[in-house]
Amino acid sequence: MLTGLKWKWQIKLLLLAVVALPAFTGYPLGLFDQPVIDGLTRGWVGYGIISHAAIGLILGTSVWAGCLAIAVAIMLPVVFGGAGISYLFYLTGLGDAAGPTAYSGHYVGLCVTMLTVIPLANGLISMVPVHEVEKRLLMRTRGVYRREKAALMFIRVFIHIVFFVMPNILEVVREERFRNERIEDDHHDDDYIFTKPVPIRYKIRRMIRMLVYLGVEGICASIQYIPLWAEEIARLPDRRSAGESTYRKE
Repeated sequence: MLTGLKWKWQIKLLLLAVVALPAFTGYPLGLFDQPVIDGLTRGWVGYGIISHAAIGLILGTSVWAGCLAIAVAIMLPVVFGGAGISYLFYLTGLGDAAGPTAYSGHYVGLCVTMLTVIPLANGLISMVPVHEVEKRLLMRTRGVYRREKAALMFIRVFIHIVFFVMPNILEVVREERFRNERIEDDHHDDDYIFTKPVPIRYKIRRMIRMLVYLGVEGICASIQYIPLWAEEIARLPDRRSAGESTYRKE
């Protein structure tokens, strides 16, 4: 398992920023616009491979796995939800008359783009020493500006989501997958259960149920400690101007 380069975080941040430039500028991806499949070009395929390899090499495979997991959690409801809604519009006659062939390429490209750009963004954010910033703000004796309090709340929520909420969600997904595999293995001995294949609608229903559960769990876990943090941050001394601080009266 790679642990990442033993360089200063500023150098790592610069390297990742260079890797992320094509995603924001489009160059030189536009030079390799030959389609591999509908909606996916050779440029994005190669850039996706290079981006993930760079994240694993610079930050380490453990950080890369976390960045990829966050990207997948964001991508799944967006891509599959959008594709499902488009297909429902097609069935009701309100969508494109060409059907799935008209929009399937769009969602394929969107999937690859999100799985490339989001890990890069997460890698760039993970390079910022948020713990050090939080420590300096909490220990400042001259007071804290209002915008710094907002930044402190953002840091608290970000750290909680990345290091606590996402690992817990991934653990739930792993346990659910293991449970389903164990149930299927237990039923494999009963030949009458597998006389017919499982209808696809049951698999889709189970996947949607899992996505809804994960979405609700992620939102609830993300905002769980916000009232407590808001009270703690509000008690920090206010700093209105340089050399002047106003302390809250009890």
